[in-house]
Amino acid sequence: MKRTFFLRAAAAAAAAALISGAAMAENILMQTGGKTYSIALLDNDAARSFASQLPLKLRFEDYGEVERVAYLKEKLATGSAPKIHTPSRGELNYYAPWGNLCAFTGPFRRSPGLVPLGRMSGEAIEALRGSGSSEVVFRKP
Repeated sequence: MKRTFFLRAAAAAAAAALISGAAMAENILMQTGGKTYSIALLDNDAARSFASQLPLKLRFEDYGEVERVAYLKEKLATGSAPKIHTPSRGELNYYAPWGNLCAFTGPFRRSPGLVPLGRMSGEAIEALRGSGSSEVVFRKP
């Protein structure tokens, strides 16, 4: 049953990326609230840099009304990844000027310094939104 859920979530994320024109590189897992969710990472230097730091244990906090943020110990190498982005709900991004991850629970304006990393399902973003200050683990499958 769990395997079917992960495969469906990964397929949905990959389909969304194909529709938007973004290529997916790999899937990672996010654990919070006793459940595990799949996140589809994009095929860019920043997403690969993030994946190379896994596993990570992070605590997210609210930032504004549509964003949850967590601070990384090491900055990501962004390379040729886009350096300006208009995020939508369910996206995982990196804000290069501050060196933090940001997950969007709603749409936001085009922002310089915002680097797209990947997409998560509606269930995953709701779990992250409800995680409070609890530890969230990102790891490879």
